[in-house]
Amino acid sequence: MRNKMKFIGIAMILVVVALGYSKSRQPENLDTLLLDNVEALAAGEAADGGDCIGSGSIVCPFNNTEVAHVLVYYSLPH
Repeated sequence: MRNKMKFIGIAMILVVVALGYSKSRQPENLDTLLLDNVEALAAGEAADGGDCIGSGSIVCPFNNTEVAHVLVYYSLPH
């Protein structure tokens, strides 16, 4: 029974050490990707055009009329 408890204790310590090591070895690219996404969201909705369709209660950003659907075409920056 005592040997079993030692084995479980050592196994738990090894798991904690392995998780800590793998966490410290993660690349920093993930942080850059997250910051790029935040910047893209903060930049606003710059669009390359779009269409407003139908008649409804949504205000079209292109001509300020009330429409049913707004289609905005986005493009990636060059």
